[in-house]
Amino acid sequence: MPLPKDSYFNSIISSMFFGWCAEIAHEFGLFHAIFIAGGGFGFACYYSLWLNLPHSNSDSDELELPDFPEASTLHVTQMSDTLIVADGTRALSFGSQNTISSSQMMQLAMALEACGKNFIWVVRPPIGFDINSEFKANEWLPEGFEERIRDSGRGLVVHTWATQVGDFIPQIFICIFESLWMELCA
Repeated sequence: MPLPKDSYFNSIISSMFFGWCAEIAHEFGLFHAIFIAGGGFGFACYYSLWLNLPHSNSDSDELELPDFPEASTLHVTQMSDTLIVADGTRALSFGSQNTISSSQMMQLAMALEACGKNFIWVVRPPIGFDINSEFKANEWLPEGFEERIRDSGRGLVVHTWATQVGDFIPQIFICIFESLWMELCA
């Protein structure tokens, strides 16, 4: 549904942390760009490092990025401890105020099991159920899902609140918005 031609908006420029803005831009027929408040080369290296996990399996102190040869090699001392030990585990959580439908929950569980990747899924009762009620895995997840995942050692399903990076994220947004404001006012 495009905006009227006399609209003041013709594009959305959003932080890389606001991935949902691309969908909104597409819905309204607007151009979408991502603003990164840092150097492009550094972010490209960082992105490539996360794409090529795990790094802890390497015997070498130097690492080549197969999809980013311009970066040459990186030394292990140039990487954070978190990045060195990361094993590609996916973390899924829809936040403390959101949830998904029971059919989406079932589909997501089947996809997680089929993908073969490690994951941590913080799950709450689906839409239409009291968010504070007991989680009924036998009703909302495929039969035997939790047992198969637990036995395989590939996943962890958490039925209760899980600590998130709540104190960290607002600071990132403040820095990004300050950088954007400074650029626009320059």
